[in-house]
Amino acid sequence: MTFGRAQATCWYPEIPGAWRQDPALGGGGALPDMGSHCIDLLERFLGPVVEVRAHVDTLTFRYAVDDTATLLLKHSSGAHGVVDVRFNTPDDAARNALEIYGTRGSVIAHHTIGQGGGEMTAYLPEARGYDAAQRREGQAGFPVQAEPVNMYRAEVEDFSRAVLTGAAPAAPRAILRETLGVARRAATAQEAIHIHRVMAAAVRSSRGGAAEAVI
Repeated sequence: MTFGRAQATCWYPEIPGAWRQDPALGGGGALPDMGSHCIDLLERFLGPVVEVRAHVDTLTFRYAVDDTATLLLKHSSGAHGVVDVRFNTPDDAARNALEIYGTRGSVIAHHTIGQGGGEMTAYLPEARGYDAAQRREGQAGFPVQAEPVNMYRAEVEDFSRAVLTGAAPAAPRAILRETLGVARRAATAQEAIHIHRVMAAAVRSSRGGAAEAVI
């Protein structure tokens, strides 16, 4: 894989007492609330993030946390990733897109990030030589079917199993061979700490204007 994008948005205006809008309670806005999950998801395909460039801003609302964050990620595999999360996009306009691209094709999903269903399409063309006209014939793609799963219940059940048995979470990070199970397990403590380090690097990058290593 060479590139991935994960997006999550919602409409979240000022609400008195909302903990996600209070930096003392939530630690931040769209970036920690939704961006953390998008980073984790991309890492399962592309490997750990090692460097971040980011813009983290409050563009629309008056609360003290970010409502917009855009991250350009460099993964350990060399692949590039983009995470864009927002609290200022109307729900009816949201796509909540997941896009994974590689040298043999791509997989594009909408509404599979977050609650609910969604749809996923794979584009796996036959290899051919360079086409100067860049024709796109025969690239209708085909749907990727997956059994609907309540992701919250699945994560709680997997975490409970790990606590009761002492076993590791159900799937390793090398999860590509189990693509449809990507979101069906709880993250380990080490993975969660790493995601926080990625977000901290994003905040540093936004403030300083330069790329930041994940440390």
